[in-house]
Amino acid sequence: MRVMSFYNELNRRDNELKEINRNLSFLSEISQAIHQSTDLDQIYRTILDAARDLKFIDLLVIYLVEGEGDKAEAVLQIHMGYTEEYLKRAIRIPYPVGNTWKVIESGEPIYYEDVSDPSTSVEPAGKELGQRALLSIPMKSGGETIGVVHFSSFEKTFFTQCELNFLLSLGSQVGTAIAKAKMFEEMKQLEKDLKQALIQLSKKNRYETIVSTVTRGVHQSINLQDVLKNAVDTMSRNIDEGTLASVEIEDR
Repeated sequence: MRVMSFYNELNRRDNELKEINRNLSFLSEISQAIHQSTDLDQIYRTILDAARDLKFIDLLVIYLVEGEGDKAEAVLQIHMGYTEEYLKRAIRIPYPVGNTWKVIESGEPIYYEDVSDPSTSVEPAGKELGQRALLSIPMKSGGETIGVVHFSSFEKTFFTQCELNFLLSLGSQVGTAIAKAKMFEEMKQLEKDLKQALIQLSKKNRYETIVSTVTRGVHQSINLQDVLKNAVDTMSRNIDEGTLASVEIEDR
């Protein structure tokens, strides 16, 4: 009996080690894939493809925070396995409703072996999906929680410690990649806004140059033709190429 027990324990440990090695290999592959891109849509596609390969995960959903204070909302970004009814009810979760906001506010993961238990803080739409294990992981950027990723399984009423460790690591990788992509998008938008502002400022400066030069011409000469010629020359030099400049005077 002792020999049999020893071999059973040895076999169990061997299976655990194999699972750990598979998870580490998977984490390495997904980490490389999602960190090679700064395109948020591409990262989302990579995450969904990876989630479909996880045999013990049936549901995945990611929310990002939009807005501030009492008007803040957690807005659904991507999902896998959820019903249309759930998506209609939970596409935007207002502050401070349910488990999603509990994770955002605490900045800590929350794990439920069975979300259908009345004592959980999961939203009604989530509870109505039925009995399942759920792990909710905060996504952070610069110490601030910017969103949440939820992993859950219909087949399991609990995750093993090995599975929990794996999902925590995966959630961390996902959060880091999304935070980086969001920062990159914000930088691109800032660069775009800055360029637009510089263009507007440049136009403003050119217009001011035109007005100033024409004004000086008016005061420097009493000859109408000289003033008009100076005005047209100034506009031609400062207005974009291809633009025709002329001055017309109504004859009364």
